[in-house]
Amino acid sequence: MAPAPPKAFISHASEDKVRFVLGFATKLREKGIDAWLDRWEIKPGDSLAEISWLRSDFRFFSRRA
Repeated sequence: MAPAPPKAFISHASEDKVRFVLGFATKLREKGIDAWLDRWEIKPGDSLAEISWLRSDFRFFSRRA
């Protein structure tokens, strides 16, 4: 069984999403890192309290986050 890919949580301000975050998260996924990004992971009605970014191996924060 292959090991699980490393996980990365990306916290960012809305204004950083298009300028930097989307491209960065996409590149991480292309490299085999399971990048967690709100746009990809949160669905309408999801509880933010149940989202555990603490299980990530890496945490990235944009300057405005």
